[in-house]
Amino acid sequence: MKKILPFCLCLCCAGLTSCFRTNLYVGNARPDGRNVKVSQESFNHHFVGGLIPGGNTTMTASEYVDGADSFVVQTSTGFLNGLVGGVTGGIYTPTQTKFYLPVEELNKTAAADRESEKGEE
Repeated sequence: MKKILPFCLCLCCAGLTSCFRTNLYVGNARPDGRNVKVSQESFNHHFVGGLIPGGNTTMTASEYVDGADSFVVQTSTGFLNGLVGGVTGGIYTPTQTKFYLPVEELNKTAAADRESEKGEE
C-alpha cells in the first residue's frame, strides 16, 4: 500500500495538468478564416507558474507580421513546455507563441511588395 500511494498521487498530478491554447484575433482576422503561419517563438520565459515574466515575454506583433493590419496571435503550452515546467517544479514555465496572417492579408501584403518592386525599377 505504501508503494502504491505515491504512484497514485503522481498519476493524479499528471492527470490534472493540461495543455492550453488561446487565440487573439486582430483586425479583420476571423476564427473561421484561413490563416497561414508566418512566425513562431519557441519559448516565452515565465517563472513561478507564469506569474513572473522572463526575458522575451513582451513582444511587438508588428515585428513578426511585417506591419500587417489583420493577424492572429496564438499562445499555447504544449507537451514539451509542460514537461519542462514539471521538471523544474513550476519554477520555470515556458509558453509558445505563433503568429498567423489571414490569406487575404497575405495576398494584400504580397501585392504591395510587387508594387514597391515595380516602383524601384
